[in-house]
Amino acid sequence: MTNVYFVRWPNDLSDVSVHGSTIQLLPDGTTYFSNVFFSPGMPICTWHSKTDYMLSGGAPSLPLLEANSEYHLSAILEADQALAVQLEIKYFDVRGNLIETDNFADLEVDFVLPNEAVSYDISLLNLKHQWIKFKYLILSDSSKIDKLDINFSRHSGWVTVNDSTNQPDSNKYVVNFSFGQLTELNFNDSEINRIFAYSDGNRPDFLELMNKLGNKFLNQSGSTLSILPGKNFEYFPTDLREELYSRMTDK
Repeated sequence: MTNVYFVRWPNDLSDVSVHGSTIQLLPDGTTYFSNVFFSPGMPICTWHSKTDYMLSGGAPSLPLLEANSEYHLSAILEADQALAVQLEIKYFDVRGNLIETDNFADLEVDFVLPNEAVSYDISLLNLKHQWIKFKYLILSDSSKIDKLDINFSRHSGWVTVNDSTNQPDSNKYVVNFSFGQLTELNFNDSEINRIFAYSDGNRPDFLELMNKLGNKFLNQSGSTLSILPGKNFEYFPTDLREELYSRMTDK
């Protein structure tokens, strides 16, 4: 099983350096950030794998990872210059004490969770920027993430896994009612050719997504649509589930 996590801009403003900053959520789902007075090394934003719900009221924004295991991390963003930001990972033990800190100049890195670590934070640190447009972090336990075709908007998106031996099956959609700060993709080798669609329940955006998928894949192959329930599918709003079932040919 391959596990991939897409991590978007923090929901909790306490995890973002807002003082003196210009922050805008753009229609395509990316986040614009600018603060020209930032000193190098200052955190722009931080994500956590562990939070105190009683204090913060927020859920963790990072997945739990296994100690002594290797992971791949990429920050997908645009900036006014090549060396605008860098990544920092801090590792903590069971008592919340800092064990180790890794700083990376590259925005695509491999790292190993220390053996004593039970939680970790990822921060985006300033180097020197006029502006950045942040899309998401990609965190995975597999090198297959470089084969992903990712298409996200503000409320929905879809992902395919490109493989020379397994082309996308244009009539099999795995539909997930799961699209937010932390979005998860899990697949095994037998599912590598499926199209994974995500929605946060916004009806106009989701129906537009399904139409786009139909235009992109179904019109190319002449296939009929087969929808497979994915994560949290049963929690879709009733009207959306009825719309999906009305489109299904493999019920």
